[in-house]
Amino acid sequence: MKRTRIPQLRRRPARSLAAAVFVAALSLTACGDGDSSEAPGETTVPVETTTATAAPSAGETTNAGATTTPESLTTNPTNMPAHPLGQPDPLRKENWEAAGSDLDVAGVRIGSHDTFDRVVFDLSGTGEPGWVVEYDVAPTELASGFPIAYDGNVALSVNLIGFNTPLWVGGMQGTGGVVNQVVPDKNHHGTSQFIIGLDQETPFSVTPLQEPPRLVVDILHEAAPPAPQPLGTPTREPKRQDSGAPHQQLITGVRLASHENFDRVVFDLVGSGSPGWITEFDAEPTHQTSAAPIDYEGSTALQVTLTGITPIAEDGSTQPLPDAAPVEGRVITEVVNGSIFEGHAQFVIGLEGDSPYSVSLLEDPQRVVVDVLHR
Repeated sequence: MKRTRIPQLRRRPARSLAAAVFVAALSLTACGDGDSSEAPGETTVPVETTTATAAPSAGETTNAGATTTPESLTTNPTNMPAHPLGQPDPLRKENWEAAGSDLDVAGVRIGSHDTFDRVVFDLSGTGEPGWVVEYDVAPTELASGFPIAYDGNVALSVNLIGFNTPLWVGGMQGTGGVVNQVVPDKNHHGTSQFIIGLDQETPFSVTPLQEPPRLVVDILHEAAPPAPQPLGTPTREPKRQDSGAPHQQLITGVRLASHENFDRVVFDLVGSGSPGWITEFDAEPTHQTSAAPIDYEGSTALQVTLTGITPIAEDGSTQPLPDAAPVEGRVITEVVNGSIFEGHAQFVIGLEGDSPYSVSLLEDPQRVVVDVLHR
């Protein structure tokens, strides 16, 4: 895992941090053109938000017991969007376009929602922020390289670029979601680092917003589900499996889907026994009854003959082979049905190349799955 490294960084003497923390029902968005991320018809709910604000500079005073609150915190509505901003994923995110900005971090806020946590960096000053945000299990201080202690198993390192010194924002604990705490480092050579402690890596997004200016980091509560994988062990070899008695399977549907690494054809079945199959590549497939050519789109075809098939439904009616709904696949161009003859149901899968494939039988409900790799 890469660690964030900012060139020519050097540690200054540690400054004492002062933080004022309060709990309030604050949204992490603000009114203004281009600010709302809520689509029409979506609802919002109040959310309890922990806020850390900048401590007063030397010579400034505050009333005893009062909380120093940036103006941005007082102009926000009390509701937050019901969905994360952007397109969260677990990959490193960076923006170096704003390295010449003249900004300060005025405050940091944490809000927990049903499916994600939101960390907001309230900004003051002029210009647009830059950032480098990535996961790091062992984050270090920008200048000294000393390890940064945090609560969790992994840290999301947030480096804000184009910021003034010093950094006076304190740390805070999470509000019950996935964010355990936010730990501030110091500003060094225009970069302010914050460490967000988490228990696991989950997808996140980074979004700059205006009126008032702020940078929003949304972190999903759950890791993205793993991408579907092809079944079995795909090869280019012909495949065969015998059907099981009493050989009375009715094909009720044919479905196509395209995934990240493969295309899939599913033959849905009902009835008694178990289906079998005979599969092989054939650039010039023919009908099993007439030997007439079968037209298909693509450079070659995968012939799929399902065995143990009946055209008779429970009500006694004779059912034709179902058509496959058209789907834009990567290697599969179309599925053409043929005929049923002596328990053999013929299909032709048009392909762009003879890619490795697998054939699998799944239960509850019973179905035959053909997966064809993209490569």
